Amino acid sequence: MDKSWISHKRTTPEFRQGVEEFIRIVLTHKKEGEKICCPCKSCGNMRKVSTEDELRAHIFWNGVSKNYTDWIWHGEGETGTENHSYEDHAEDLNTHHGNENEVLDEVFDEMLHGTEDNLTEGPPDYEILLTDAETPLYPGCSKYTRLIGVLELFELKAEAGWTDYHYSKLLVKLKDIFPEGNTLPSSTYETKKMLCPMGLDAEKIHACPNDCVLYRKDYNDLHECPTCGTLRYKVKSNGENTNEPAKVMWYLPVVPRLKRLFANAKDAENLTWHADGRNKDGMLRHAADSPQ
Repeated sequence: MDKSWISHKRTTPEFRQGVEEFIRIVLTHKKEGEKICCPCKSCGNMRKVSTEDELRAHIFWNGVSKNYTDWIWHGEGETGTENHSYEDHAEDLNTHHGNENEVLDEVFDEMLHGTEDNLTEGPPDYEILLTDAETPLYPGCSKYTRLIGVLELFELKAEAGWTDYHYSKLLVKLKDIFPEGNTLPSSTYETKKMLCPMGLDAEKIHACPNDCVLYRKDYNDLHECPTCGTLRYKVKSNGENTNEPAKVMWYLPVVPRLKRLFANAKDAENLTWHADGRNKDGMLRHAADSPQ
């Protein structure tokens, strides 16, 4: 499947032709009545659309996520033993052009009033995470499990400001020091891959140094701020351009974190108390009863 078109500007004929070919392939693998995972940068295959027009609009509006390299949700490498766990638990939300508030409102409404989705069940990665939470860091260790040990070390990395390189060197040394058969990861990459299901990932978005705009959606391909004209990337002292962004915003996705809060039945009951559990008899019993 040709993917070169995703790197072209969205106004070019190559991009338009690529989108149409992609949609054609998707429709050949789509079952009747089934919705389509949207690979745009906003949805990231975590939301679905109902029609090809919606899919086309999302892709032209947001572009395709370049992190999505293996198009397993759109027919690439499809086999008869396809794993549908991701699909079964992906949010089935229809988004509109750039209107994130409507998406959040829909998610909040589902959380407050219950959905058919079983949020306590997750993809296989969560089962691995549970296993790591019960596996001793090394044989005979009763104080630290693999998960707790890695979290402690990763927290130390963040506090001390260690680079990925030096953190990997530390892991290699600790793995050599610990008793044989220890389960400590041997690199930063393995650590992040292990912790990924916890939702500790963040999206890095380039920003104008003067906080005018974020370089996403319509501004994704710009090299200078459309408001103040400041360059997007740093410039060397000799005037040579670099690929290093002048400013980066770290975005922590809200929806996955809210889903984790509501995954526990007891916590969900407490979180929805103001909406469902409060006595609403017209009397002022709680701050939430105030009209303002």
